[in-house]
Amino acid sequence: MKKAAMLILFILSVCSVANSQKISIITWSSHIADSLRNAGVDTMLYYNEVCGECSVAILPKDSLTKAGVGCDVKESYTQLANIFLYRQRGRYYSLEFNCQYPMIKRALGACLSIPYALTIIKILNARDAWFKKRRKLKYFFLPPIVTDVAQYAATIRAGKLRQEANISADQQGEYHYLWKRYFWIDPQIKLFRLIHQDLK
Repeated sequence: MKKAAMLILFILSVCSVANSQKISIITWSSHIADSLRNAGVDTMLYYNEVCGECSVAILPKDSLTKAGVGCDVKESYTQLANIFLYRQRGRYYSLEFNCQYPMIKRALGACLSIPYALTIIKILNARDAWFKKRRKLKYFFLPPIVTDVAQYAATIRAGKLRQEANISADQQGEYHYLWKRYFWIDPQIKLFRLIHQDLK
């Protein structure tokens, strides 16, 4: 009886320590990407959605999660959605993983986001070159970005190729009129709309 009580106390203490430690979503997603590559996947799109002040912010209408589902991660924000979209043996799948729930793999009927992401890589490379050039200037300013709204990020990986797209809910919403003059904004908005369409 004493051994059983000790075992139960040990298990409960391990569970509470594991729950109190914050997860590094960057490390976790890298491990999953490596596992997918080892399983023969060469093209994948990692989508994640985060927000800064989720406890007071209202989630956007197109959010792929529901309030209260996310968890705080090591990178100092609340993680709302983590999903890999990938092609394996000619078929498309999604692999959803969140801090508090088991992974969910689904077959997708069609996937428009991965082919589109591959077509905008030149635009994203040009965006990076534009920023590199601007950083050398003494002053340069971009329009404001609200930090307590949803932030979307996608990383496309195809072989050795890797490129990232990211956008704030306000860049495609309330402040789009300020951001639309930058050549990379509308292609990124289209990418995230296609991702949401693929996952619904």
